[in-house]
Amino acid sequence: MTKQRLVKMTGGDQNILVKALRSAQESVGPELSGRLQALIDKALAAPKRRLYLSDEEYQYAALSLNGMRNDYLAAERSCGGIDRLLIKLMQAKYRCAPAR
Repeated sequence: MTKQRLVKMTGGDQNILVKALRSAQESVGPELSGRLQALIDKALAAPKRRLYLSDEEYQYAALSLNGMRNDYLAAERSCGGIDRLLIKLMQAKYRCAPAR
């Protein structure tokens, strides 16, 4: 078992994260796009909406959510749900991830 960050998500949080990762995936190269696709698949298949993130995946998720938040603020749209998920992500504690 390895130590990874545990993010407990709701259904809405899961949708926001996937949408942010997909929008980030469109603007990056093919190598990083494959890694983001793997993270999208992992987020969609998270058992009981408990997502265990490695440090690299954590960084991708935080950057993509922050980029989506910036886009929403530039368009003068509400970003409350994104803010809540970003706070959950930043406050995620390290836990022993079960072997999968």
